[in-house]
Amino acid sequence: MLPIQAILITLLLLIGGIYVTALSSRLAFRLAVLALLAAGVLFVINPDLSTRLAHGVGVGRGTDLLLYLFCLASITVFLKLYKKNRTVEEKLTEVARQVALLGAQGPGREAQ
Repeated sequence: MLPIQAILITLLLLIGGIYVTALSSRLAFRLAVLALLAAGVLFVINPDLSTRLAHGVGVGRGTDLLLYLFCLASITVFLKLYKKNRTVEEKLTEVARQVALLGAQGPGREAQ
């Protein structure tokens, strides 16, 4: 095993451990991350596998296939985060409106 392979496998396992123990509570997400990490370890151990897989789907190199998949995954994550951010902004706006209505003073009322 090459030193870079040992480093990459160690980092993948560390990332997986952090995600599974600290960042995820849903079983489906944990299983998906574990499957992706297993695929990552497999590709690190056997880099020719990604090239064979790429040729099977019509892509020239395994590196290109992984880059395409990474781009698609990044766009998906970006859209999920954007949607979640919009939802949080809408909830914050609603809370701010409620606080403003509760704090509004009617005519002739003095501040306490």
